[in-house]
Amino acid sequence: MKISVITTVKNDRKGFSQTLNSVAEQSYENIEYIVIDASDEGQEIDKSVLKNIKVENQKDSSPYEGMNKGIKEATGDVVALLHAGDVLISKDTVSHVVQTFLSSKADAVYGDIVYHAKDDTSKVVRKWVAGKLEKKDLENGVFPPHTALFIKRDVYEKTGYFDADFKITADADLMLRMFRLEGFKVEYMNEILLSMRIGGRSNRNLLSVIKGNLEFVKILRKQKVANPVLKMVRKVLSKVSQYF
Repeated sequence: MKISVITTVKNDRKGFSQTLNSVAEQSYENIEYIVIDASDEGQEIDKSVLKNIKVENQKDSSPYEGMNKGIKEATGDVVALLHAGDVLISKDTVSHVVQTFLSSKADAVYGDIVYHAKDDTSKVVRKWVAGKLEKKDLENGVFPPHTALFIKRDVYEKTGYFDADFKITADADLMLRMFRLEGFKVEYMNEILLSMRIGGRSNRNLLSVIKGNLEFVKILRKQKVANPVLKMVRKVLSKVSQYF
């Protein structure tokens, strides 16, 4: 089973280096690594650290446009998205994910994540235990962490890609479409798969949080889910426990 890992990066050499190294250190060898580089001057990338690495420069792309480009170029059986500054939690993470795919015959596999401090990958500031989720949970605003969601590439052929009109929560829109697919099978791994850097688009500051939640209401309305405002509130409350 071939795994395509996609990283989008813009002007973040240190974070990207941490991410690249965590992929290069994986014990599972059949990994294709695709980098969508939107940096002003490009990243200095040592391609020798991985057998199969491809770099595309796309300066004017948004993060979601970059992810779409990477997914379309992927040739693996399974696609994973790993943002610059995020790291796979152990050298055996991808191997465990592959074993779960093979044993479960699932269309997608996901696990838990932790958030680390911006300048210290060893300092955990938040933990996200996703638990086993169903379509109704997503409609109520409870999602798996999309960076810990490994998805078979052919699923994207059924759902389409990220809707880049959503600037902050296009991942929620895509995941909801996937979970609503007829016959879609997803398997939860009760283990931490990666450490994600705190301060992403959706939680960078209060304004980003507000904008993200307003987008979420639009997503629910777009997909004709009842009581979107109430479900947005549930989504906010579901995240509070992650800090304790």
